[in-house]
Amino acid sequence: MPAGVAPRRLHITWAVLVAATLCGLSSTELFRQPVVAVGAILLVAGIKAHLILGTFMEVKQGPTALRIFFASWVIACVISIVLLYALAPAR
Repeated sequence: MPAGVAPRRLHITWAVLVAATLCGLSSTELFRQPVVAVGAILLVAGIKAHLILGTFMEVKQGPTALRIFFASWVIACVISIVLLYALAPAR
């Protein structure tokens, strides 16, 4: 358990991560177009990465520059993967 995080916050974050995983799993059924489903799955993955970095890896307690770097990194990864998937030639 991270030292600087309250147990209640950890439990809430864990519950949100479980709910986000279930949303990601069900998004293939909700969206008919594969590009939209992949975008939704990657959006959920980005939110989960942000929660894990902020809560369990305690980036939220770190310096502002570190928080901005990791938030930008997650956003850049999600956007680049969605763009690469959307621009890939169809098989």
